[in-house]
Amino acid sequence: MNNPFSAVSVPADLTVTTTERRGVRVLTPVGDVDAATATGFTEALLEAAEAGAPLVADLSRVEFLSCAGIRALFAARERATSFTVVCDGVRSVRRCLEVTGADTLLTVHSTLSGALAAAAAS
Repeated sequence: MNNPFSAVSVPADLTVTTTERRGVRVLTPVGDVDAATATGFTEALLEAAEAGAPLVADLSRVEFLSCAGIRALFAARERATSFTVVCDGVRSVRRCLEVTGADTLLTVHSTLSGALAAAAAS
């Protein structure tokens, strides 16, 4: 990986940051992931997934996650060698994962440290 840190701004004030920790790529969106920002979120996830390293999507700073955001998570899961999601209790995000059943189809951890340990072990 040439650049261990990058940030991308997408419409409607969603910022997506990608870092690498212990050989695991961590993508952290900040803001709302909805119809207006899902394309940029998806592109950032797929770019991070292409790197070949295990990928963690840390949703702990997301205030709202729409179905378009969940589709992006599934697209990343299909492309990444290993894919884990962090949802530390933001009620609206957790609820969206539960209502759609995505929490049963994705590997979801409540802490970044737990997700990193699981991703590194895979």
